[in-house]
Amino acid sequence: MGALSGRLGRALAIATSALVTGTVVVAGSPAMAQPPGAAPVAWGECDSEALDGVPITERYLYRCASYPVPIDHDDPRKGTVELAMMRRAAADPDAKIGSLFLNPGGPGGAGFNRPVTAVKKFEPQVLNRFDIIGFDPRGVDRSTRLRCFETAEQAEEVLGRLSSVPVTDKQIRTTMAAFRDYGEACDDNAGELLHHMSTKDVARDLDRCARAWATSSSTTSASPTARCWARPT
Repeated sequence: MGALSGRLGRALAIATSALVTGTVVVAGSPAMAQPPGAAPVAWGECDSEALDGVPITERYLYRCASYPVPIDHDDPRKGTVELAMMRRAAADPDAKIGSLFLNPGGPGGAGFNRPVTAVKKFEPQVLNRFDIIGFDPRGVDRSTRLRCFETAEQAEEVLGRLSSVPVTDKQIRTTMAAFRDYGEACDDNAGELLHHMSTKDVARDLDRCARAWATSSSTTSASPTARCWARPT
């Protein structure tokens, strides 16, 4: 037990130190009190674009899925959004000791392809013993997108007036006006999702996905993000 714990600790230390940004959540740790289990993840083949750059001999390790989560975790009646997920299986399944969920951070960062880039960021001790799972947060890229504009022309008209570093009075006025128009466009077109794009929402998505993967792989999972919304005691 002591040797395994030591190896696990070293592997996690390697994984954590390898990440420059984002968050690592471990699934497969001892269970704790949590909401009822989520439906299992239905993994399938990834499209060729998703696996661009992955050697043919390694593509068998990768699986992709689209997983539904509530738009509003406090009121599931409002419907669901889809989260795009990718998994790279532990290269040595007999030695597998858990899974690492990678949150890209941001806000607005895409993390679906993190398992593809993981081979450049993690040591073999991690890649051999952990599944690596990446996802695009709600509103981002392959997941259900937050759409503020109805047309590309509308987007260009607003975004084209933004200055990345406004310096002059005119640039500042123009940029601030464009941001106001951007907000109004989102308010008009993005629907209910606009009101559920917070860090807390993404944390609860991540928790649900971790529990769903635990169900899929017949392992236990802690509620890794409970501290984001737990009431003080």
